[in-house]
Amino acid sequence: MRLPKPVRQNLRFLVAEASEQVGHLTSLLESPSPTLAGKILERRGYPYNLKMRIHDRCVEAVRRTKATETIETSSLRSAEAISSQLERLTDLVHESVGQLDGQKRKRSLKALRSTGSLDDVLKGVQLIRDGIDEPGTKTASKIGTIARRISGKYDTFY
Repeated sequence: MRLPKPVRQNLRFLVAEASEQVGHLTSLLESPSPTLAGKILERRGYPYNLKMRIHDRCVEAVRRTKATETIETSSLRSAEAISSQLERLTDLVHESVGQLDGQKRKRSLKALRSTGSLDDVLKGVQLIRDGIDEPGTKTASKIGTIARRISGKYDTFY
């Protein structure tokens, strides 16, 4: 993806944040801790702010492009879509933390952990990080494979 530097930087920060939050959720499912739950929840607004910065920088990049210049609008649109999905992923992490209070929900979330789905999500997020600077679609194809695997696990889980 060929992206302007501010978009790339904020996207890297968002990938790191999403990866960290999913990792914390994994740890929390293995060993419940009110401190770790609080740590996850206190960062709730940060992914949203990063997503909005990415969206704003994409719009700015289009606006600043002169008529004689070319810009990869598909890359900018992809960055916006990826940032929205990463922010949604962190929302799901926060919702999961909030559901750990009930015993039935706790069993469901632990079952989710046992499927390896969270590990797959982490792999996918890391591939996004790798694909930020990669030209072509090699990494995107790998992400699609992981997404299909996660969807299959979801179908068997529910």
